[in-house]
Amino acid sequence: MSPQHVDIDIEAQPLGQAITKLATQTDVLIGVDASLIADKQSPALSGRYTPAQAILQLLNGSGLMAVETTPGRYTVKSANHETSSSNEPIKLPEVKVTGFVDSEHRVTRAIRAPMRQPRPDPICR
Repeated sequence: MSPQHVDIDIEAQPLGQAITKLATQTDVLIGVDASLIADKQSPALSGRYTPAQAILQLLNGSGLMAVETTPGRYTVKSANHETSSSNEPIKLPEVKVTGFVDSEHRVTRAIRAPMRQPRPDPICR
């Protein structure tokens, strides 16, 4: 099921207030350490967005990122946060892979040669 687009209308304001409005307008939970957003301003955001798109736009240029921890729940972290030292899973964007079969390419049967028995080492006397 794809995320639903929601009408968002948030004026430029302190980032903490903007995150609260975004959570209310999108009906998602957004957790954030207050020290990460202290003295940060959000841009204005207006239009139809999925919750993930809206959070991305709201945090753009702030040095912060949001990680979806479970469906409908996000945690805001520093974008410089070293994830390699953490055991927390990282949600990557969906990747769609397409390909084709070349009808002229034929697979031939592999032939396996029997293994040779090792020769005994000669005894030196």
